[in-house]
Amino acid sequence: MTLPGRALVTALVPLAAALAAVGIAALAGLNQARVEAAGFGGLFFGFFLDQFPLYPFAVIYGAARILAVTGEALDRPVALRLLGAALGLGLLLGLSLYPTFGGLVLRLAFMVGGMSFLHGVPMPGARALGAFAAMLPFGAALGLAGLVGGRKGRRGQGLRALLRALLRAAALWWALGLLGLGRTLGLAGWPQRSLDGREALIAAGLVLIAFLPHAIIMARRERRSEAAVESVSRGRYSQR
Repeated sequence: MTLPGRALVTALVPLAAALAAVGIAALAGLNQARVEAAGFGGLFFGFFLDQFPLYPFAVIYGAARILAVTGEALDRPVALRLLGAALGLGLLLGLSLYPTFGGLVLRLAFMVGGMSFLHGVPMPGARALGAFAAMLPFGAALGLAGLVGGRKGRRGQGLRALLRALLRAAALWWALGLLGLGRTLGLAGWPQRSLDGREALIAAGLVLIAFLPHAIIMARRERRSEAAVESVSRGRYSQR
């Protein structure tokens, strides 16, 4: 199946941005000392970054997804696209960085996962529940941007539209759950020290495997939206 150009870009640019961020962090030797020297240590470092060292790349993926979805929605007025981008980015960054790194997203994940484990849920199940709790505010920011400033899409689909929304949510759940294993899978030393080559490969591999399902789902969604817009345009043209 061939994807139209804009749909392919919208799907892959956010994933490429997250992977590029991993490469930049490794090549620049980014670590806690350097960020603190730049005056941003109080915002970005602390308990939640130590526990979830890959979440910064999830924020980059989410921000790039918001910009891509609103940027290519040519069937929407520019004002709505800008509003959708502003609302989505504001909500994502606020939920991820306020009052310190992790915001409500990681605090919910830690609280739900931790309490579940303390009440007898096995660790894999507790991690899954924590990732689900994190997905809700994270996905809400992406969904708000698309609802306000994304493509109009097709209406009146009812159950199919709901199922596609659930599928996108499940893909984000998978992504956040997998990224939450960063410390377990060999990234316990970052960001206290810089990423070495092995750790950079691990981080890039986890980011790729985490967000590729969501990127594919979004590509299929954008393809359907483009097809619907083209169908409407052809119908209008044929009536002239």
